[in-house]
Amino acid sequence: MLLSLIVALMAVTALAAFLAIYFIPTLVALKHDHRRANAIFTVNTLTGWTVAGWLAALSWSLRSKPM
Repeated sequence: MLLSLIVALMAVTALAAFLAIYFIPTLVALKHDHRRANAIFTVNTLTGWTVAGWLAALSWSLRSKPM
């Protein structure tokens, strides 16, 4: 019983860490009040599972200056 609780807790922690890393481009865009944050979220969600899509969303969130 205790072992399955520990495994479940580790799984939830791993999922939370994965989602935090996966959505770094979106979080950066929101933190900097990027004017295209919604579009960055869409690109991040739809193509973030590829390395190229994730890097594109990250560079877009860092490159453009907020207006």
